[in-house]
Amino acid sequence: MLGPYVIMIQKIIFGDLTKFMWLSLIVLLDSQLLCGVGLIDLPVDHTIYTPPIVHVLHCSVSVVSYILLLNLLIAMMSDTHWRVAQERDELWRTQVVATTLMLERRLPRCLWPRLGVCGQSYGLTERWYLRVEDRNDPHAAENAALHKSFPRGEGRKREK
Repeated sequence: MLGPYVIMIQKIIFGDLTKFMWLSLIVLLDSQLLCGVGLIDLPVDHTIYTPPIVHVLHCSVSVVSYILLLNLLIAMMSDTHWRVAQERDELWRTQVVATTLMLERRLPRCLWPRLGVCGQSYGLTERWYLRVEDRNDPHAAENAALHKSFPRGEGRKREK
């Protein structure tokens, strides 16, 4: 059953990854802005010695920030996986029903199969009825008691 995994991948791509891309774009622009602040005051004197620790610190801050962002992405995907796993069957059934309804709406009405039996052939009204087969019901006694508790003929009087 691939349904829950398809839903999970869809939610991860359209939910978690889009948030992550926006956040990483902001961090990238922020780090580049911090890098470029020193270049605003042109002309730059390249004869001034820049200690190597500045480059090391800049690289380490960039690496640590992206490691934290990847950790955030993993946590978001893990949360999405947990939420989808909790609602797995419900989401899959909803997706199957939505797909079925979409396909039925595209099918012309003249091609819809007619289900049931016309009631006129049994002396009933001109409605379509579904046939129910008899079976051995373990709760038949309970159902019979419930059936007897409701008065007969009330529903038929209201319809007339």
